[in-house]
Amino acid sequence: MKHVSYELLVIIEAIIIILLLILVVILFKKLYKNHKGKREQQNYRLIILQALTALVNAIDAKDNYTSGHSVRVAEYSVEIARQLGMSKSFLENIYYIGLLHDVGKIGIPEEIINKPGKLTDDEFNIMKTHSSLGREILQDITAIVNMPIGATEHHERWDGNGYHKIKEDKISLEARIIAIADTYDAMSSDRSYRKALPKSSILEEFKKSSGRQFDPKIASIAIKMIEQDEFKSINVNKILGFEQVYTVNTIGSHDGFDFELFKRDGDAEMILMGGGNFKCRWNNSSYVTMWTGRKFDETKTHSQIGNIGIKYDAKYHPKGTSSFLCVYGWSIEPLVLFRIIDNWYGHLGSDLTFKGTVFLDGGLYNIYETTVINSSSIKGTQTFKVYYSVRTEKRFGGIISISEHFSAWEKANMDIGNLYEVAFGIFSDSKGSGKAEIYNYQLTIGDTITPKMRHATSSVLVSP
Repeated sequence: MKHVSYELLVIIEAIIIILLLILVVILFKKLYKNHKGKREQQNYRLIILQALTALVNAIDAKDNYTSGHSVRVAEYSVEIARQLGMSKSFLENIYYIGLLHDVGKIGIPEEIINKPGKLTDDEFNIMKTHSSLGREILQDITAIVNMPIGATEHHERWDGNGYHKIKEDKISLEARIIAIADTYDAMSSDRSYRKALPKSSILEEFKKSSGRQFDPKIASIAIKMIEQDEFKSINVNKILGFEQVYTVNTIGSHDGFDFELFKRDGDAEMILMGGGNFKCRWNNSSYVTMWTGRKFDETKTHSQIGNIGIKYDAKYHPKGTSSFLCVYGWSIEPLVLFRIIDNWYGHLGSDLTFKGTVFLDGGLYNIYETTVINSSSIKGTQTFKVYYSVRTEKRFGGIISISEHFSAWEKANMDIGNLYEVAFGIFSDSKGSGKAEIYNYQLTIGDTITPKMRHATSSVLVSP
């Protein structure tokens, strides 16, 4: 079988890029010309983001050390522009422009991109062509204002010594912002040729390069953001208005995740922030659950699906009676409600049968089982089992190796059938109140990682 040439692969990748960009253009036209309702416009914007993010993830994948680079550059660019006082439309545009600033790297050989040492002059000249290639790919995209600018000019310098010798305010504002965001991410991340730089070195470099490499006004904003660690707490979904707020019982999907808000009474609010992250509050609720995760088609067991796990951070402030910060889900045949509880307030429940312990993800979990008779379930009123893994030392973040908990339960003769759903969130009952935030949420389902997370740790089951 003949090997496909590198040039042919580049052509194929470029065609895929163009098709995705055509999709983006079509969606933009629908969004801004059809004057649809706010919810429909929001959905179009999310689809646009998902299409562009899928594209840039494919580009970033060429570099072993820059996973998520383009998304971070886009996010940093939005916050810098916001602190400059730019308009909402500018903020949204620069997010899209920032996402595609490295699109031209699709035409650069991977052995150059991933070279661990210094590039030769010839290799560097090839690398420099990614800005021109980016312009050629994006130049006909007119639905997003100045779309080619980020790709073309993000390696220009304030003093005129950049790729194309453009200087000072002749460089577009978008490119001046993206250049700083790009440089910050490069210095604060591991690369093939060095480890991430410490904060002090990054600050020193920005101060030294202000007025030389960077627009001094924008550099001063970046220096302040570095000093105050503001690059680590950017919420683009909030800035751009991609958050969705729910206060009534709702089941749906948002930014690639399934979600649910359910309450029997009282007040509850769930704010979806994208990527499975959300904020929530509840007050005087006798039963409330709010989660994001993934639903399944009820045809596969966890072993058939493959590795399932999450990584998360949380702020969790319950009041009143019992509340859980936990993995939540159901299986069928047998019908089982399961919870992996990392933090809780109040009591766990009554009539629990202790089944053993398991050491996972750096902590000890107690395993329990109980039976609920004639109660509400995903299959109507039923009698079903409830399985618990309860962490003995409460925490507010970390990895939960869900598949390993399933295996531990099975070793304790607690059967798990075909999966209906797996999620992470908040449960509260008995007129409880509180608030919580789930952030830095990462979900693994089989080979699909949203986004990348480390491999799960192994488990050891200890008999009761």
